[in-house]
Amino acid sequence: MFNLTNNSPVLLKFILIYKYYLILGCGLLVILIIGAIFTLKKRKASVKKGGKQLDDPGNLKFLQKTYGQDKDRDALVVPGEIVPQINKLVQLGEEIRDLLRQIEKKQIQLLAKQTEQPFLTLEERIYQTYKNGLGVAELAAEFGRSKGEVELILNLYKSKLKEGGRL
Repeated sequence: MFNLTNNSPVLLKFILIYKYYLILGCGLLVILIIGAIFTLKKRKASVKKGGKQLDDPGNLKFLQKTYGQDKDRDALVVPGEIVPQINKLVQLGEEIRDLLRQIEKKQIQLLAKQTEQPFLTLEERIYQTYKNGLGVAELAAEFGRSKGEVELILNLYKSKLKEGGRL
């Protein structure tokens, strides 16, 4: 049997030693409870229609079946602005997908350029690109530097090459 009067100094010592662990444990418990409450509220608030949730990834097909014309069902009465908005969203989604593909292609090209010359310094890469015919403004844009900084790098690199006799 646990006697509180005899063990109160031990209990007090335990609380004083492990108080940060107790506070941390209580805090984590509170966060867990709050998270569970928000999750339950979100599930309760999600709208269900026709057995599918509207935030389901197959939402577009569901909306097309619900508001479009199916061969099996009669045509539904649809508010005039819903179908054009859905079509506009589909079009915007396709445009976003095309833009993402273009970005991925550019990333692949940039990675290929970086792997071709992995051991060149910034100065060497700028000078090589300059020798290939790009101007100072284009170099500044490509390397994310100011025009003055690019000019300075080129001049310093040229002087370094002259001193070494490699120009």
